[in-house]
Amino acid sequence: MKIAFVGDSYCADVNRYFNSDEIKDRPSWLTFQEIVAQHYNAEIIMKGEAGVALFHSYETLLEIIDEADYIIFCITKEFRLPNKHRVAITPAHHSKKAIGKKLSIATTHYYEHLISLDFHLLVHGLLIKEIDRLMLEKKKKCIWFFVGSYHPDFDYQSYMKGITSGPVGSHLLDDLSLYDLSSRNIIDTRKDYVVTNYLKKNDYGQRLNHFGQETNQKLANLLIAQIDTNNFAPRLLSMDSYFNGLDKGSF
Repeated sequence: MKIAFVGDSYCADVNRYFNSDEIKDRPSWLTFQEIVAQHYNAEIIMKGEAGVALFHSYETLLEIIDEADYIIFCITKEFRLPNKHRVAITPAHHSKKAIGKKLSIATTHYYEHLISLDFHLLVHGLLIKEIDRLMLEKKKKCIWFFVGSYHPDFDYQSYMKGITSGPVGSHLLDDLSLYDLSSRNIIDTRKDYVVTNYLKKNDYGQRLNHFGQETNQKLANLLIAQIDTNNFAPRLLSMDSYFNGLDKGSF
């Protein structure tokens, strides 16, 4: 069995792919991808890339799509910027050290003076439709999750209803990340979002894929149960029974 995890940092932490420098300060427990792969003695043929635009995930998917028996999508936010260098570019992820001085300056000007979130959201939605169509054409068994959006008019429900190739997680992965922090008493999700966002960015010590060990395990349990049922009809895939107290409205 071969499994592809398509997306950004929400499915990027697969320890077997890290070099020694990257894993020395990371937890030794298995991530949800590894638990699923271990359960089925499967090979992970694609993992997420932190900060990457959906278009670049799509490019990589095209390279391995015919090999994959199962495809798990973690659809990133729309504001990421595709580029000819294929590097991760976001408002908070374009340091001079990472991508060079000229590209960093150009990126800063783009986000400050040029970006149209309406355009990004439209193209993002069209690319999702194309990927959905491709899954049907290739008759792939897939499960969809969405991270969220920075666009004020983002409608997760419309995105969910538009997917025709497989089940869609009932909650955003952003919400699940906050649930993970709250359930371990790291943050109080009722407090100001600025504080919450700060704590999210500074809680990577014991979190992989933006989740702690227990949440990684529960997400793996959900995926294993779904694969075992072999029901990949398009529908809302309930996450509540796996994450007690997960309520989108509370975040």
